[in-house]
Amino acid sequence: MNFMFFMNKRGMAEESTTTAAAGFILLIALFLVAYLILLPESAREDVLEGEEIDFNDFVDGDDNDDNGNGEVDEKTLLLRNPGKVLPSEEDEVEKDFASINLFATTDSEVRKIADSISVSRSAFSNGFRDVSFNVDNVGNLKSMKLFFNIKEAKGDLIIYLNGRVVFEGSVSVNDLPIEIPVQNLRERNTLRFEASRVGFAFLSSNRYVLRDVQIVKEFSLENKRELRTFEVSRAESIDDAVLEFFVNCLEINREQGILKIFLNRKNAFFGKVVCDASQSRFEIDEDDFIDGTNFLTFEVDKGNYIIEQITLSYDFDEGFNPLYFFTVDEDDFDDIEDKDAKVVLNMRFDNDKDRKRADIRINSKTFFMDVNAGKFEKDITGAIEEGENFIKIFAKNEFDIVQLEILLKDI
Repeated sequence: MNFMFFMNKRGMAEESTTTAAAGFILLIALFLVAYLILLPESAREDVLEGEEIDFNDFVDGDDNDDNGNGEVDEKTLLLRNPGKVLPSEEDEVEKDFASINLFATTDSEVRKIADSISVSRSAFSNGFRDVSFNVDNVGNLKSMKLFFNIKEAKGDLIIYLNGRVVFEGSVSVNDLPIEIPVQNLRERNTLRFEASRVGFAFLSSNRYVLRDVQIVKEFSLENKRELRTFEVSRAESIDDAVLEFFVNCLEINREQGILKIFLNRKNAFFGKVVCDASQSRFEIDEDDFIDGTNFLTFEVDKGNYIIEQITLSYDFDEGFNPLYFFTVDEDDFDDIEDKDAKVVLNMRFDNDKDRKRADIRINSKTFFMDVNAGKFEKDITGAIEEGENFIKIFAKNEFDIVQLEILLKDI
């Protein structure tokens, strides 16, 4: 029984090995069939006839085409998509801006609030006096002072602003003017004038008589910064930018401030203002310009000026003339010299109706293009040199080049 069991196991092992070998042979056969199907027709014939495979049959790609004899008849030397080209028309652009009034100064306003004020106080009476006044632009008020002439003075004088004591004491000419704290001011205000108490002198009285009562308000006036805007379509086309302006000083009897000018937040000018000077002129870095809206900002720290005759001028060349380089190796150049190959320029455009005009510079030679078609082809063999070459398109009008290709073709 044990022997028979061993023989059955051995027989099963032999059968499994045979099946695996058959599967492997079948897999190789399928691979060979697929290989033959994928081979080019000429190479497949070589295999079936028992000949060696010519691997030139496998040469294929975007830059090469086979002529049926195993020789390459076309090679791409350059392939680009330039897009829109623009003519070069360099012009001087001038942009004039409205005058700017910049100031950081104070303005005084004198107002009489009473021709005469009389106040008195005894042990039994208090003859005070209220005077009301308005203050416009309280937020800009820098200081306020109280002036008056003293006609009669006995005892102390008490002055209230909106219910708060702002002065108390004996008043003389040396105490004038009296400073009024601006933090207690409102648009509508009341000053109360009152004589001090008599104390134990029951039978006496304190008395003040004031004439020409005035308040002097000093306002802080500021317009330290203003901007002007202008548009630029192609900032990279700007060159030799210059800004000119004239500063008219409205307050020449004081120390002048600092003027700063920014172009798109980049400092373009920094200097002390000089009154009665000639026209200021300075260059602006063309790298500070941007496409779209540009911001020209003028700023002072103090003083009062009018900046006028503001002119920004620059050279503007909006042309786009694409420039490309390509290489012709020694073997290809030998074919060109031997007249076995030629070089052709092909261009395709976005439309076949509009006129397209351009000068095409290839190394030292220039070709002219004037077409209304959707493509342009030109033999440029005579302009080609061994090694590095270049092509540059000088557009005469605006048009779109969808594709530019330079081909080496067998003749």
